[in-house]
Amino acid sequence: MSVPLPLRLADVWRRGFLQHVHLSIAGRPRELNIPDNAACEIVKEPGLRFVDSLDGAVARALARPIGSPRVGDLVRPGDRIALILTDITRKLHEDRIIPALLAEIGGAGVPLSAVTGVVATGTHRPNSKDEMVTMYGAEVVRRIRIVNHDAYDGANLVFGGLSPRGIPIWLNRLVVEADVRIATGCIEPHLMAGYSGGIKGMSVGVAGEKTIAATHCVDMVEHPSTRLGVIEGNCFREFLNDVGNTVPLHFVVNVVQDGEGNVVRVVAGHSRAAFEEGVRAARRVCEAAVEDAADIVVTVPLSPKDCDLYQSLRTLNNIIFGPEPVVRPGGVILIPAACPDGTGHADFFKCMSSLPSPEAIIDHIRKKRAISPGEVVSLKCAKTLLRARIVITDTGLDPSLVQSMHFEHAPTLESAFAREFERYSRDRRPGSAVRVMVLPHGITTLPVIAHRRSRQG
Repeated sequence: MSVPLPLRLADVWRRGFLQHVHLSIAGRPRELNIPDNAACEIVKEPGLRFVDSLDGAVARALARPIGSPRVGDLVRPGDRIALILTDITRKLHEDRIIPALLAEIGGAGVPLSAVTGVVATGTHRPNSKDEMVTMYGAEVVRRIRIVNHDAYDGANLVFGGLSPRGIPIWLNRLVVEADVRIATGCIEPHLMAGYSGGIKGMSVGVAGEKTIAATHCVDMVEHPSTRLGVIEGNCFREFLNDVGNTVPLHFVVNVVQDGEGNVVRVVAGHSRAAFEEGVRAARRVCEAAVEDAADIVVTVPLSPKDCDLYQSLRTLNNIIFGPEPVVRPGGVILIPAACPDGTGHADFFKCMSSLPSPEAIIDHIRKKRAISPGEVVSLKCAKTLLRARIVITDTGLDPSLVQSMHFEHAPTLESAFAREFERYSRDRRPGSAVRVMVLPHGITTLPVIAHRRSRQG
C-alpha cells in the first residue's frame, strides 16, 4: 500500500473579524459573510500551477504515454475504434482532447469512418445533440459518429461472462466489438471507486443495467473498503479491473483539474498505470487537512454537478463518507443546488419520497439483493440524515418536493446560514465558538481531519 502524501492545510479564520467567503452558485459569484465569533475553516483547493497550455499538455501526454505505446502505434488500417466519452455530468475539455486523439488515429492511416464515439452515460440520461456539440466541439460531432450508450437496451449489449466475484459483465456492443478501445475521463474523488477515472468509464459508463445494479448492491456500497479516496484494496475498483481483464481498455486520457475546471495534469496511456499516476496528482489537488468536524458545513456543487439533486448530493460523499465525517452529530449541511433538470434519477426520488423516515429508507434498501444507482444515493442520504440535517437552497425545485424527500428548504444560502448560525449560537456553551466549514468546490475537495492522517503516518 502506498504511503499517503502529506496533506495541505485548509485556510483557518479564527474569531475576531468578519469573514467574507467568495462562492460561485449556479454560475454566479456570491459572497457569504461569516460572523466574527465563528471558528471557520475554508477548505479550498491549493494554488497549484495549472498547465501553461492545455493543447500542449494533451500533446505531451499523448506523445509520452504511461505504460503504453502511442495511440498511433496501437491502431492500424482496418481497425474499428471505439472512443468512450464522458456524459453531461462531467466536464473535462474533450473538445480539445478528442481532436488530438483523432489526429493520432488518422495519422496511422485509419479513416474517421472507422471511429465511433460512445457516450458513457451509465444509467444517466442521454446527451442531447447540442450538449454533444458543447462538450466535444462542432467539428468532432460533424466528423465522427457519436451515440449515447443505453444501459437498458439488451439488443445492443454483449454478455462477457461472470467476474471472479460472480458479477455479470454486460457491455455496449459497439465497445466490445471494436478492435481498439480508448476512453476519456476525469480523476476526482468518488464514493465507491475511491477516485473516478481510468477504466471506470468503460466498466460502468458503458455497462448494462444488470452489471451496474450488481455492482451497486448493498454489500458493495457498504463494504468498508469502498471509501472515498481509497483505491488500494477497494473491492469496487477491483471489479472495474476485472472488467478490463475480460474486455481490455487499450488507452485512456484522463484529466486532473480543480473545481473550476482549471487543468493541473493530463495523463494518458495504460488504463491502470496512467490512472494511478493521475491519482497522485489528484490527491494534491483534492485532499486537505482540517482541524475538526463542524456544526455547520456549507458545500457547493459547481456546474455541471448542480444539474439535478441526484448529482448535487454527491457533495455529501466528501463530508460523510471520506476517512472520517467532518460534520458533527446533530449538525447541518447547507447545499445550494439549482437543479434545472429536477431531482434526477427516478429511483432516487421514489425511494426518498415514498418512505416515512431515513431509518425506513435504510431498512428498505438493505432488504434488497440489488439496488439501482438512485437507491445508492438514497442510502447515502438516509445515512447522512441520521447524523445531520440537509438544507437545499437556491434551487428551482418546489419546496414541498424537497421536504417530501426528508430534506429542508431555504430560499437562499445566506438566509439558511443566518438561521442555522443563530440556532447553534443559542445552544453553544459560554466561551466556545460555532464551528463552520465551507467547501467552495464541494465535489472535488476532500477534507480529512488532521489527527486521522497523522495516525496513518
